[in-house]
Amino acid sequence: LEHLDDLDDHHRATCRLIQWVQDKALERTFTSIATEIGVDESTIRNIFNRHVADLEGSIVFATPRWLGIDELHLLGTPRCVLVNLEAKTLIDMLEGRKGPAVARRLMAFEDRDKIELVAIDMWTAYRDAVRGVLPKAVIVIDKFHVVRMANGGVDRVRKRIRDELTDRQRRTLMHDR
Repeated sequence: LEHLDDLDDHHRATCRLIQWVQDKALERTFTSIATEIGVDESTIRNIFNRHVADLEGSIVFATPRWLGIDELHLLGTPRCVLVNLEAKTLIDMLEGRKGPAVARRLMAFEDRDKIELVAIDMWTAYRDAVRGVLPKAVIVIDKFHVVRMANGGVDRVRKRIRDELTDRQRRTLMHDR
């Protein structure tokens, strides 16, 4: 077959169609795109996977000065999330949140010494991983978790004091949190 500049090297489609599929696959389901252009869903999936592989090969994340480590739950599974706090960008999302996996990912940073500050929640695995891999980094506890624990402590003390009061004293404190 004669080489045509407008045809994609990996798929029997025009470069313009491949670009369109890559753009739309970020917004829509593979099935809806496949139905619209009349191809199999696996074709859309293959085009998108190749596009993602090209992007992963071209994007290089710089080691942040301020690193954030937290988790989010996807489909009931907790996953560790690493973010650049200064640039407000996502660096990576790990499959789990166990300490060894977090430590391995921290070891993968090229200039680990560049990380000055790490903001984490009170998950022991994160603290241990950071202390083991980034001993010079300052660990800062996420304010949300500190405030939540402080509020819990105040509530426990309030309830304990309330239990020691008479009914009349307790009524005077009603709605006086």
